[in-house]
Amino acid sequence: MSEIKDLFVYNFYDYMKTVYVYSHLKTYLVDKQRQQIEEGTLYALFVLIILFLILSGIKFFIILFYFLFIQALTSFCKFLKTICKTKFKLNFCSSLRNAISYLWKVLKRVYTFNFYIFGNKFNNFIMVGSYFLLLFSSLVFFYINNTKLSEIEKNDSYLFFFYLNFEAIIFVQLLNASFYSKVPLTSSMIYSFGLFFTMNGILFFGYFIKDIYENRYGSFEFEEPQGILNIIFNSILFLLNFNCLIRILIHKKNGK
Repeated sequence: MSEIKDLFVYNFYDYMKTVYVYSHLKTYLVDKQRQQIEEGTLYALFVLIILFLILSGIKFFIILFYFLFIQALTSFCKFLKTICKTKFKLNFCSSLRNAISYLWKVLKRVYTFNFYIFGNKFNNFIMVGSYFLLLFSSLVFFYINNTKLSEIEKNDSYLFFFYLNFEAIIFVQLLNASFYSKVPLTSSMIYSFGLFFTMNGILFFGYFIKDIYENRYGSFEFEEPQGILNIIFNSILFLLNFNCLIRILIHKKNGK
């Protein structure tokens, strides 16, 4: 919340951070001991994120090395054998097209072995794109939040990445849960988008109701609207993830 600017983006930030992402934090970060605990937690989460990135990177480079070097070397040997057979007569245009085609196949295989294939390009873009958006926004927001932890006054870049990270977290959680809830995948996508906009609608509706009430009767002493919305948000996510767990267990049981 801004102490000097009475703007929607600042007021909504103060309201929003108590609903879901920062429901465990105080409204004003002035407790030094609490800040040290929070900073330690942030570093622990950062180490965990880096660990997952390293493991993913190792897998990526193993796949890339296999397709780009081992198979490329095999193809190059075949190419040399063909040149010898044709007595070094080479069609440069045809060879260039084959090289570009081979490189494209390698990139597709690297992508395929690192991610699922979700049936069509739109589903691929949403699933993989949202995953990278979450990684990017989380890493940037971690850095900004760690440098601004002791500052009550937040700047515009902080707010932007806060909102981006918040929305990315919500959307990816909904995608992961609905992935096992609806068949086919396109229905899961529609289901996720519907829940995403519904939850954001609830968030905005709750904010404006709270704002109207406070302008007329005064502020809430214990932030009751945020507490109620926090329960609603976590209840929705709990039900989705519980349903996801049940479906996975049923699938495994039937798979036997």
